[in-house]
Amino acid sequence: MISSSKIDSSLLNRPLKLSLKKEHPWLKLRDFFGLICEFIQENLRDIEEITVRIEKIGAFYHVSKVEINGEKSLAVLFALSDKVTFLEREFHLIRKLIKTRRKSFLPRPYFIKKLRIKDEKICIVASEWLKDFCEWHIGKDRDLWIWDEKNGYFKATRRQKEAIYERCAYILTYYFDPETFSQICLWNHAAGDFVVKKEDERIEVKLTTVRDYRPVVYTERFPVITALLYLLLNMTLRMRKDREDGIGDLVFVNPQVIKPTIVGFLNGLEGLCLEGILEKGIKKDLIALLKSLSFREISEIFFSMCNFYKEEIIPDDHTVFLHRYLQELLP
Repeated sequence: MISSSKIDSSLLNRPLKLSLKKEHPWLKLRDFFGLICEFIQENLRDIEEITVRIEKIGAFYHVSKVEINGEKSLAVLFALSDKVTFLEREFHLIRKLIKTRRKSFLPRPYFIKKLRIKDEKICIVASEWLKDFCEWHIGKDRDLWIWDEKNGYFKATRRQKEAIYERCAYILTYYFDPETFSQICLWNHAAGDFVVKKEDERIEVKLTTVRDYRPVVYTERFPVITALLYLLLNMTLRMRKDREDGIGDLVFVNPQVIKPTIVGFLNGLEGLCLEGILEKGIKKDLIALLKSLSFREISEIFFSMCNFYKEEIIPDDHTVFLHRYLQELLP
């Protein structure tokens, strides 16, 4: 188990941080580390040493890297109070989504525990540690920076940026359900939801969280082509949104990212077709529709989509570039 001799006892007696400015009224770091170690020991055998490192204090839960015997690593998520329901739901959503597709772009969930101490509800989840994957954000220079903790932060090349946005769009499209219109909702670049791993010029992307998975438009009112069209249009907008260095002012990146987003969407549709989840005729009909839309029509549909997705802040240039890139890219 964790050795307290390696940590100053005064540090262990500090309150557990709930955010940058807020502390838990009575839970200490000692309690936090102790609960995680106990959780690991309940689920794994032959443990000689556990090392816990808090990686992130998120809006919904704390993320820690847990090393066992200096070899195996796990991600451990720790939620409190009203966030317990969210973490429990996410655990089951990710497990379900992994089972529905041949490929996985999500961390594999392993085990979960819920408990109550005094009047505090707690949920702890262990899942796959995404080794060598890094967060990325838009910097003060409005360029994309990959936060490589091992080798140092670096600015992504043009090809790397295109690959990142293309893969993000692919993943979101790949998990779309043509039967129920369910899709991954509430994803957010500012929260670091998508992470990247660089191997030479090759970029691999995974999604770390699924906050919600539900229809935005409903099967009773719309055909699947409309649901897919809205999914694409919303992705082109949200791909541009981030916060400066992840926590600063809201920023919209260059509209050129719309182009790889469209490419990722089309590739994601092909992925669904190859697995027999989406009929190839639907993809063909959707591409024909997109290519036929005038600038006025695409603008009207785009703002209709914004009402469904409750998007309120829209760059003035967005529909201009959206229409241009659709005409350029579609066969």
